[in-house]
Amino acid sequence: MQSPQSLPEGLYLSPGPQESDLTAAPVDGSSLDVQLVRANPTRGPTTSDTHVCTHRSEPEGFLLDVLVPQRLDEGVGAGLDDGAEEGEEPALVLRGAVGRLPVHMDAGAVEGESSASRTLETDAMEMDNASFPNTFVLLGFSEFSWLERPLSAVVLVSYILTLVGNSSIVLLSLVDPRLQTPMYFFLDNLSLLDLSLTCTTVPQLLSNLWGPDKTIASWGCITQSCLFCLAASTECALLAVMATDRYVAICRPLQYSLIMRPWVCVQMTVVCWSSGLANALLQATLTLQLRLCGHHTLDHFFCEMSVLIKLACGDTSANDLALTLMTIPFGMVAPLMIIISYTFIARAVLKLPSAEGRRKALSTCSSHLLVVTLYFAPGTYLYLQPSSKSSQAKFISFLCCVITPVLNPLIYTLRNKDVKTAWKRILQSQSSVKSLKAR
Repeated sequence: MQSPQSLPEGLYLSPGPQESDLTAAPVDGSSLDVQLVRANPTRGPTTSDTHVCTHRSEPEGFLLDVLVPQRLDEGVGAGLDDGAEEGEEPALVLRGAVGRLPVHMDAGAVEGESSASRTLETDAMEMDNASFPNTFVLLGFSEFSWLERPLSAVVLVSYILTLVGNSSIVLLSLVDPRLQTPMYFFLDNLSLLDLSLTCTTVPQLLSNLWGPDKTIASWGCITQSCLFCLAASTECALLAVMATDRYVAICRPLQYSLIMRPWVCVQMTVVCWSSGLANALLQATLTLQLRLCGHHTLDHFFCEMSVLIKLACGDTSANDLALTLMTIPFGMVAPLMIIISYTFIARAVLKLPSAEGRRKALSTCSSHLLVVTLYFAPGTYLYLQPSSKSSQAKFISFLCCVITPVLNPLIYTLRNKDVKTAWKRILQSQSSVKSLKAR
């Protein structure tokens, strides 16, 4: 919580003398000692006596219900029924969200509350007008502090391998004409998406793991969430397109070059990127319109749209509807297209007369099928859980953002003869150039 001297004028909840922080969410129904602080730029802050509050869960977050006497300390409870005698039973219920937020009166708590309600509602409106704070706090894996050091080493090694592996695939397909086919064109786009996904989330994660400062600027948070949404949505669509490419290659081999013409491949890729961009812009626009009311702590290691929406103190029905609607094309239609494509592929492969032909046909699809499984399985598992813990969601997101991008180039490199042959040709050409220079 900020010091009272730096707060705008208004009424705030402050930890009591025995409490260290109000930002953590204790067990529902537990008691806390709090003080009411009236911040005044001219007169300075005024603090009330310590009051006991109860901590309870609401749809918009954890709330503190504070029972206070009708007569509060001078300057703190001005206008809250000054005629009451001291020592009366608590008569007012003030409600404030956890952290540095203006408290507002529970409607109908007492009769004759208009003066207090106007004061408190004004404070709440002032905070509501500030939709986003200047910075957000990313808790990351702070609850597993013993894991942060070894985890940072894993993240750093994975980050370097991801950059090298995916960049190598893109450069290799540009240099070797034999890899300039539809399959490798789509693979280049997949590598670019993996690079975008990693570069969007991992640098901030490394910064949080290495240092005590776990903050991110608001503009950086929105940019990160938008780029992540763009990359994740586009990759869903691209994996479906790659499955269609494999279907045409196996089920329509004689028409493959006619159907998968270069211009058709470009158009399919543009549709993937455009749909991902449209989804990202829609989600970012709706998220920017939310009122966070001072909430700025994200229980995640990067800024994700769904986590930002949970901080909102207002109506989030439009955001929830947008997320649900966008789940249909990216989370349902794309996997359905992959399942249908591989169903036809399996039927075509089983009809092949020779075992060698079936083996070659399956080898062309095995890499893509493994990548699809690594990408969709964690998200499907998380979605099917009735109430997944935040730590579980973070580790699954860690798998998708850190581990999967480093595995994709390894899968396509180790299981693909064309890529291996291209690497051998490049290495042999470099060795021959060096031998000629030595002569």
